[in-house]
Amino acid sequence: MPASKALVTAGAIVTAGVGVAAGLYWMVAGSSAAFVLAPERTRTVAIGAEVVATLKAEVRTTRRGRVVAVLAEPGERIEAGDALFEFEDLTLIDSRAKLEGEIAALREQAVEKPDTELIDVRAEGQAVRRAALLHMEETHRLAQEEFGRWQSLYDQGLVARLEYEQKAREIGALEARLDQARAAASQEPEQPMAPAKPEVPPGLRRSERLLARLAELPGTFLVKSPWDGTVVAIHCETGCEPRRGEPLATLDRFARPRVRTDVGSIATIVALRSVCGTPGPFGFTLRDGILETLAPSPGLQPGDDCTVVATVRR
Repeated sequence: MPASKALVTAGAIVTAGVGVAAGLYWMVAGSSAAFVLAPERTRTVAIGAEVVATLKAEVRTTRRGRVVAVLAEPGERIEAGDALFEFEDLTLIDSRAKLEGEIAALREQAVEKPDTELIDVRAEGQAVRRAALLHMEETHRLAQEEFGRWQSLYDQGLVARLEYEQKAREIGALEARLDQARAAASQEPEQPMAPAKPEVPPGLRRSERLLARLAELPGTFLVKSPWDGTVVAIHCETGCEPRRGEPLATLDRFARPRVRTDVGSIATIVALRSVCGTPGPFGFTLRDGILETLAPSPGLQPGDDCTVVATVRR
């Protein structure tokens, strides 16, 4: 190859290499310059916050009564099953009074005969025997007349001897029973006189048993909280008689508490780095300058104070 052509070729290669190198340099420089000129301008801030309940609930009564004691006060933390009110059971009192009135009325209806009006058992027995005797005598008289006719027919030979003798035996047996009845009617009664038993109106015993059962029931009952929470307000004081279903107290329930803080005019919040000492990130909502997020620990209760560490854009 001629020397001049070799030099030209070498120069072209060098020039191309320099061009490629220059291009790579400007690409990197341009990219680096763009990253440095537009960095994320953020900062970290600590904001005071408070744990709040997410649900308010009302405690109501399903029974009629009168408040005799209020067992909780606003701001008090309570657990499910804690007694909030003690009531006098007006329904039970009314039921007892109604039964007592019914029993008194039933007892007035009981017919008790005075001591001068006694049932003479002996006289009654004797009267029964006399009535039986009179009936038997009448039966005997009719039988005697019938037997007289049979006697006449037998004497005329119109009836058989066997039939006549059967009728004679029947009349003889009837006369024997008549003699026994006459003897019984002539005897003195042996049973003593007995006083009359008072009549017991229907339902009296049942009402008395029911009243005895009601007397064993307690006269008061408790209204308890169905949930864990904090008492916000008491709507019924001692002596009030709320209607069934009327609110007695309002609670902040300890169900899914949230952390709330007023960020005001703080610049745009990018992320929550920690909430109440628990590292994030955490999701959050921001409306009208109020930031809220779920409490990170089940041990946090409404009213607790904590700190939210957030990353904000400058």
